[in-house]
Amino acid sequence: MKRSLIVVPGLVLLAGLASGCSNGSDQGAAACAQVNLGLSTYAKAVKAGLGTPQGANLLAKAQSQVEAAEGTAAVAASSDGTFNALMTTIGETGRVPFKDLVAALSASCSAANNSFVPNDGN
Repeated sequence: MKRSLIVVPGLVLLAGLASGCSNGSDQGAAACAQVNLGLSTYAKAVKAGLGTPQGANLLAKAQSQVEAAEGTAAVAASSDGTFNALMTTIGETGRVPFKDLVAALSASCSAANNSFVPNDGN
């Protein structure tokens, strides 16, 4: 009887944890939404002129927005390898000029979105 009391709470705990977890595609979509926000801000920075104070501020904001997606992208990549490139590219944000990452960020989210297959429960 004691054994069943130990097993049942453990199963309830595991079921609760599993139901609270989202899949890699959900996390990847969230990361891409954040990256797309950063890319939109970057476009505004370019339009304002990267050499202007407004453009420089927008560029810094864009970089911060993309960097904010790093944790979510890492979670996505750990359960769905489709997001490895996105996670890696986001990790380069502080080391590589942002303008050199824009195409890779766009392509990573585009490729991930195109490979999404809804979970049918199997």
